[in-house]
Amino acid sequence: MWYEAAEAKFLPVLAIPNPFGRAEFDQLLRVNAAAYYALFIAFVPVLIEAYPEIVVVLVERDIEVWYKSFDSAIIANLFNPVPQAIANLDVWFLYQISRTMKFVFKRYLRIGTKQELQEKAKPVSRKHHDSVRQLTSPKRLLNGWDPFLQIPGEANP
Repeated sequence: MWYEAAEAKFLPVLAIPNPFGRAEFDQLLRVNAAAYYALFIAFVPVLIEAYPEIVVVLVERDIEVWYKSFDSAIIANLFNPVPQAIANLDVWFLYQISRTMKFVFKRYLRIGTKQELQEKAKPVSRKHHDSVRQLTSPKRLLNGWDPFLQIPGEANP
């Protein structure tokens, strides 16, 4: 379903017969309780608009710490022939993830190589955080994550 969402977003002509809106995101997110950050980032504006009742939690990590994690978990595997060969053998799960991530990165980040992703990762991450702050009203935005912080709009317990 992530691939269908990406096609609808990045190839709008395909969205005409196959729209991807709140009903489809409800189904997708119900099945995938946690969204892959690397995919989720491309859909933030659509999701913020589709779910006006939710609180948006914006977690910003130290960019160097985040990048090290992103590089070892995403970049290293996405462009490494061994994980890609394994993904190609598991067509029902790993291949779908790999194919979707490559499609989203190519369309959203406009990258095609490992070097391009390495160069664009930090600026895109910073732009993403700025975009979330601009798109989300202060009443809906929770900066950082602390389980003891009050969620905007809720009364103190």
